[in-house]
Amino acid sequence: MKKSMTLLLAVGALGLIVGGYFLVSSLVAEDEPQEEDGGTAKTQFLQIDGELTKIDYTYGGERVVLEKNGEGLWQKADDASFPVSADAAETLETVLGSVEVLREIAPEDADTALFGLDEPQLVVSAASADGEAVAYRVGIYNSALGGYYALRDGSDAVYLIAETMPAAFTNGLYSIAAVDAYPQISSVNVTDITLSAREQSRRLTFVEGGSDEFYTDAYEWFDVTDGAMTPVRETAVTVLASAVTGFEIGECVSHAPDAAALAAYGLDEPALVCRLLYKLYGTDETAEPTVEEFTLSIGGETDDGGVYVTWSGTEMVFRADKAKADELRAYFDEDLSPKEICAVPLESVEAVEVTADGKTVRVERAVKTVTTTDESGASTTTETAVYTIDGLMADGTAFESFFNALTALENEAAADPSAPTGTPYLTVRFLRNTAHDSDMTLTFYEYDANFYRAAFNGRQDMLVSVRAVQSLAQQALALG
Repeated sequence: MKKSMTLLLAVGALGLIVGGYFLVSSLVAEDEPQEEDGGTAKTQFLQIDGELTKIDYTYGGERVVLEKNGEGLWQKADDASFPVSADAAETLETVLGSVEVLREIAPEDADTALFGLDEPQLVVSAASADGEAVAYRVGIYNSALGGYYALRDGSDAVYLIAETMPAAFTNGLYSIAAVDAYPQISSVNVTDITLSAREQSRRLTFVEGGSDEFYTDAYEWFDVTDGAMTPVRETAVTVLASAVTGFEIGECVSHAPDAAALAAYGLDEPALVCRLLYKLYGTDETAEPTVEEFTLSIGGETDDGGVYVTWSGTEMVFRADKAKADELRAYFDEDLSPKEICAVPLESVEAVEVTADGKTVRVERAVKTVTTTDESGASTTTETAVYTIDGLMADGTAFESFFNALTALENEAAADPSAPTGTPYLTVRFLRNTAHDSDMTLTFYEYDANFYRAAFNGRQDMLVSVRAVQSLAQQALALG
């Protein structure tokens, strides 16, 4: 008896489910336009057949009105100078002409307040050349049915439409603007960089072949902020130049802002200005490049934690990542000093005096020119370095190995600002064949258990590992 009752209840429940399914399917089928009804539903929704000449829409409190000019091109009705993207405007025109109606909702079943149509999030109107016009209100999105509720003004019929049309109108004015692209400048062509803030500045400049004012031509980039030429690492400058030329720009927020708007963006007195000079090469490979100027200006912060930016050659203002701007600001305090302790070229050396452990070794270097003539009478001239150590002719291999190890030393840490004290552990004096800096001395002092302090060419804050300096001292003593 219990089994029969259970079976009877199960059959009854199944009947209710099946009946409910057919009832819902029937209701849905009534609401969904069939293929032949789909065209009718679209026609009833659009109510405009001619070529559109005006599109007027309001979303998020922002109203945009577009009109076609005499040449058939879309432009902003109240500002013909605004750069409307032809492709973006044509997309709006296309989606208005191909709205997909998912279903029609009978007036008695339509709750316009519940559907968000009494206070619509989007209002769109369109007009054709012959004066025919229609306006639509778009309400909330129904995620279960995958569409927006929409209502045509003057009609009681409510439609559920695909999201293609509403999505095209909800990105703001600058989503349809032909925005300026960030200039493409090769960082390798940059020859001068100036960073300016309200109370800071730094200028780096390129000198091809090095500066005659410096003891070596190994460096071509210099910090000239204070008037003096201080060498800087080329690799660090390349990273900085790339950070400016490759600065990542976000969305456009303004076109041709007036003075008040620029001040609101913090661009009347930018927080940071990056100015580049760079070489621009033309198509004629034999012609000299022109020197061009580019300026990136970074203003105040946006509400979402970004920054406003603009650049020379554009009337637009964009958003950008604040972290990228902070990376540029960090270069005001970045130590760009070369890593090398000493970059004396071997070719400039006439003699080197090395003192270690109370012993001094003098190595003299001269260049001997040898001319040879072959059987055909052609002559060849070669230059060969000749070395003497403490007055005796010597093979220069050991000295050149020592010299290369010396000039390969790099600054590994920063010493305290105090002057070095005590007796030098290792001293290297360079006597050179140059017009200036012909007598230079590199000195190493004991610093702590890990480092020796190096002093050279006015710097005394460089630290080199104990192991590297002691190895040099052993090589020096082995020379004599």
